[in-house]
Formats: sequence, structure tokens, C-alpha cells
Amino acid sequence: MAIRALQASPASGVARDMYRRGQKVRSRALQLAGVDTGRLRASIHVELVPEGGIVKARIGSAVAYAAFHHGGHGVIRPVRAKVLVFNVRGRWVFAKRVGPVPGTEFIKRALPAARD
Repeated sequence: MAIRALQASPASGVARDMYRRGQKVRSRALQLAGVDTGRLRASIHVELVPEGGIVKARIGSAVAYAAFHHGGHGVIRPVRAKVLVFNVRGRWVFAKRVGPVPGTEFIKRALPAARD
């Protein structure tokens, strides 16, 4: 029972260690994430979450495009228009399609930092 209480309590040494390891992963993910405006890097956070009676560290981002940056995407074509329109560094770009982009997997590649 004492071990389960240590694992489940957000104030225990186990939770503090998980948070410390999560911060290490976050620090490494900040280095690996691409930067244009810095919005993605600024949004990467660590939170402790109870799951199945054990406190775990969750590293993530609330920015909408974080999943595409991490996992990449396939070809994008317009659905209701003839062209795609978007702004890139202050210039308007028109395209009939955007080719596939591989993901950087910045959080997955940062996970080994938790071992240190």
C-alpha cells in the first residue's frame, strides 16, 4: 500500500522525479523543434497527470499545428477553392497543392533525455 501511495500522490518524491524527467524531455524538445516565430517552442509544456493510480508526466503543446510539425503530413489540396492561399513571412502564397512534409518527431526524439 505504501508504494502505491507514493506512485499516486502528486506531492511524493516519485511525482517530483517524474516532473524533473519531464522537464528534461521538454528542454531537449525545445532544442529539436523547428522555429519560425517561436510560438511552438513557447507552447511546449509539462504536466503531471494521474493515470491508472500512477502519476505520469505528459509533455505536449496546445498549438494546432504541433501535430503536423511532429508527425508530418501528406499532400494538401484545396477542397472548395481552386488554390490554397496562405501567408509565409509576410508574403501571400498561392498554390494548387502542397507536397508531403516529413515530421520532425521532436518530442519522440527528446524522450531519451528522461534517462539522464
